[in-house]
Amino acid sequence: MLHYRIFINCFDLKNFLTLLLLFTVLNSLPSQNLDAQLQAILTDYQLMGMSVVKICNGQVGFSRGYGLADYDDLQPITDSTLYRVASISKAVTATALLMLYDQGLFALDDDIGTALGYTLRNPQFPNVPITYRMLLSHTAGIRDGSTYTAFLGATYSANWPSVAAYFVPGGTYYSSSVWGTQLPGSYFNYSNANFGLIATLIERLGGQRFDVFCREKIFQPLGMTASFNLADLPNICNLAALYRFQGGQWVAQHDGFNCQPPVLPNWSGYVVGTNGFIFGPQGSLRTSANDLAKFGLLHLHHGSLGNVHLLQPATATLMRSPQWQYSGSNGNDYDGLFRAWGLGLHLLTNAPGADRVFPDRPMYGHPGEAYGLISDLYFDTLGNGVIFITNGSKNGYSTAAGSAFYTVEAAVFAALFAEVDDCAVTGSQETTANPNDLRVFPNPAGDWVNLYFSPPSGETATATCYDAMGRLQQTLAGISPGQKWDVSRLPTGLYWVKVQTENRIWVGRMQKN
Repeated sequence: MLHYRIFINCFDLKNFLTLLLLFTVLNSLPSQNLDAQLQAILTDYQLMGMSVVKICNGQVGFSRGYGLADYDDLQPITDSTLYRVASISKAVTATALLMLYDQGLFALDDDIGTALGYTLRNPQFPNVPITYRMLLSHTAGIRDGSTYTAFLGATYSANWPSVAAYFVPGGTYYSSSVWGTQLPGSYFNYSNANFGLIATLIERLGGQRFDVFCREKIFQPLGMTASFNLADLPNICNLAALYRFQGGQWVAQHDGFNCQPPVLPNWSGYVVGTNGFIFGPQGSLRTSANDLAKFGLLHLHHGSLGNVHLLQPATATLMRSPQWQYSGSNGNDYDGLFRAWGLGLHLLTNAPGADRVFPDRPMYGHPGEAYGLISDLYFDTLGNGVIFITNGSKNGYSTAAGSAFYTVEAAVFAALFAEVDDCAVTGSQETTANPNDLRVFPNPAGDWVNLYFSPPSGETATATCYDAMGRLQQTLAGISPGQKWDVSRLPTGLYWVKVQTENRIWVGRMQKN
């Protein structure tokens, strides 16, 4: 990061506001070191393009795109480039379902057949209900069976068979391979089909088509350009094509529209609540890395972002609480990648040789992979996170040494890890020691914050808090680094915090929730 030293002997409000403006401009500059590392990764792994976002102390600290969104048109990746983000979509689908949970429309251990209107069970365990908790944690015993592709083909061609045609014996697309042989709730097996069923339940419980529910209840409130329906996207030219390098050339696998809007089905004949697979709740969300950051920040801030409140804090916490943990024999861990799962969220255990990415902190989020795309959305519990999306790589798909992630993912994580570590706070200690930075943690703040700074030996400090108009709100004299400051009386909004000793001043921003 770029750091700037400012010494002020005389300070008044006008100078303070000028200083704040200077800090705002300077803090918006990207990290030159990180940028150089990412440029090297783009070259070394021969990526078509990528977008990278770093979240630091609850805010976007770095965001940049590299390479091409469309090879044929030489269209560059920009801040507004949209990607089909693959299985990260599942985290959004899970959030939509749990918004209905917060309305009291179901309990996690309810039989889903009640909402569906018919019995849906594993034929080998006819007396064991399939529950919402099982679907969200991939422990229902559902598989992407031998008829899954044919069922999706019929669904996407606007025939819209009922989900019962896939899950219930006797259905047109039923196969015994749809169900596992383990007791439901006891065994983890990652399955796309779980989330088509979840989208169907969202429609049954919410009374809206799945894509409309997500648009009106999640994307619009968060100010995201995002949709499970291509017809909603304001500019199809902003959509990145997804590539594989085949036969010595780049070949578009998906979304290679070349700015020509695709012909979409007429949805007017669809009966809401019969087949939630139609808009790809398991993998077909299109959004940008920057807008995906808004969704991630919602979870980082316990279900709220600014004045938008989508989940109860307890529900957001429950989503990242372990529902399944690998014991060595109780699931398919996908070569070590999946060792723990919450409600729709992947939990990183940082096990050596498996899901280790950030070895000193718990992480949660979701990965994605499809049609050459790789995507990652992960956050820690301290307010920091990373988002990485690439729309194609020539040589980044081998498994990284000592990890179940791909080599290109490991490289990006390694570059971002140092940057994330620079802004992380563990317990009451600040991991960064730059003497000219004021760290406000947590940020956004609740009822209290800790202020971290490095005063010269023997100098006492005073902290003052100003609102966005520069009006003094609070003063705390004799403050020491790391001291807790009660800000519970401050209204929600943006504030500037100044810490001053005899010869030095530190300034930082604080969002109060």
